[in-house]
Amino acid sequence: MQIVCLIAVFVFSILTIISIFKPGIGGFWMKYLKVKEPTRIQAISANFIIAFIFAGIGAFTDPDRHYSEGMSALKSEKYTEAIQEFSQLEPKSKYFKEKEALIEKVKNEAKKHYDVKIKKAITDMDMDTASSLIDVQTRIAGAATINKQKAKLLINAEALKLKDLMLQSEKDGNFEQAVGYAAKLQKVEKFKNEAEKKIEHYNREISLKKAEEDMSKEIQAKALAEEKERQKYLSKEETRRSSQISEPSQPSIGGTLRTSYFEITLNDAAVGTSIATGNPFIDQEQGRAGSGNKFIVLDVTFKNIDNESRMPTDGALYFLINGKEYKFDKTEVILAEGWGLFFDQLNPFTKIRTRIVYKVPAELRGTVYWQPGRADKKHRFVFNL
Repeated sequence: MQIVCLIAVFVFSILTIISIFKPGIGGFWMKYLKVKEPTRIQAISANFIIAFIFAGIGAFTDPDRHYSEGMSALKSEKYTEAIQEFSQLEPKSKYFKEKEALIEKVKNEAKKHYDVKIKKAITDMDMDTASSLIDVQTRIAGAATINKQKAKLLINAEALKLKDLMLQSEKDGNFEQAVGYAAKLQKVEKFKNEAEKKIEHYNREISLKKAEEDMSKEIQAKALAEEKERQKYLSKEETRRSSQISEPSQPSIGGTLRTSYFEITLNDAAVGTSIATGNPFIDQEQGRAGSGNKFIVLDVTFKNIDNESRMPTDGALYFLINGKEYKFDKTEVILAEGWGLFFDQLNPFTKIRTRIVYKVPAELRGTVYWQPGRADKKHRFVFNL
């Protein structure tokens, strides 16, 4: 039957081509349909339709059709469809004897395919996806390589590894990376609550770190702008102020010194491993020096003695160790009223009292020098720890 259909398709295809030029010859057979002189359109359409019908009949009666469609489905990774096609192979097909082997081949291919996907889902700690894939693999291949209980155990093992990486990143201060690990841990029910708390903590640390960096950049930019302004008018400013500046001295706690712009009083200096601002949240997050460190807290009053507004800056602590001077010029950011200098601009003759905090190694002892911002080396406070 299939050979007859192929011959018919070939004949009517030729007649379709002939009908383009000679519709009377190409459509000669239409006289039996009482169409004596068919038009070109009639002859072409009739021949094409007949060829198409025979082609369809030939395809439908092809005993190897299910084999071809099964192999196509297998190649496209449509395993269920491939099994259905191979199951419909008929005895007259030359592939009928291979029917069971073909179905087994599909199952093996499906098992390998889903093994890869299940392992990836386990690595990604996605139990829902892994469970769904195990069900599909079982339905197609008859059994799963990994059952759901084992998949859950493997995911928990992966989660423990990820937790270790998260805690190490936290220890290293890499909170951005730690957030990424915690976000993956959220997929695992056993670690979900802990991961959510960690993400909240890490995001808070990231926000604080960014605020510190932004504030530091703004302070530096402001200080640089003022320094440029000072340098611009240095020649006439220094002449006018020389009579106002006291002789170089090194006052101690309770003492006062004058710089070009400010009269500065060191009211007190304290040492400790923690600070108390009155705000429990700030004291918990920012008020601990950490292992091996301590805080030096300076209670300072700045008074503007210039004829225009000025911004005081922290300055630096100096330690003389084994004949070498060490500079500590980074101050701690304490987000509380009365702590630090946050772009405070003072008008002439106004003053501000605040606490400036430095973090230093716990083992440092002896004489400490504090040089306020934009003061020269001759203008320092001195006190002992």
